[in-house]
Amino acid sequence: MKQRFIYPGRLPGQNDILKRNQNVYIGKKKKLTGDICLLAKSAKLQVVEGPVIISMHWIEPNRRRDIDNICGAGQKFILDGLVLAKVLPDDSRRWVRGLVHRFPEPDKANPRVIVEIEEAEPDKSKDLTDRQKQIYTYIRKRIEGGMPPTLKDLMHEFDIKSTHGVRENLRLIQKKGYIVRKAGQARGLYLTEKLA
Repeated sequence: MKQRFIYPGRLPGQNDILKRNQNVYIGKKKKLTGDICLLAKSAKLQVVEGPVIISMHWIEPNRRRDIDNICGAGQKFILDGLVLAKVLPDDSRRWVRGLVHRFPEPDKANPRVIVEIEEAEPDKSKDLTDRQKQIYTYIRKRIEGGMPPTLKDLMHEFDIKSTHGVRENLRLIQKKGYIVRKAGQARGLYLTEKLA
């Protein structure tokens, strides 16, 4: 799913903001983050359900500003505005897997920033069987809680009769790219980037 909204006009660049004192920055940041939030809400953007790539198309009125000065502070306002609008739960790497900046031809009459939000990857959990999804979800919750499960934990949780049965399920989940197992470690289960 691809989503989009447009900020009408030109966002200030990093140099524009850093030239002024901290109070001006805080005031501008609050205003522009609020503006982005309102635009995201008016565009009826949906809450993201997984990691995303955010593309920003910076259409300037001319070629005067350097590329790094165009998007430096502006991307911060955009991400913070999307969080404020509750489109993104937060702007950490868990949710924002990449930022793409594009600089199309200038448009003197209509400078703007086009923001597109796209899923970073399709939902791969469909590859897993129902049982594997249950096991994966349990593993993920335990890892996020700070303590990966042992083979015996998994045996008891899912009423699996032997550690061989647990190992076979883990082998298949690992083969599909969702976890990594470290041999010789009792709690040697790690999440990959696929659904982490």
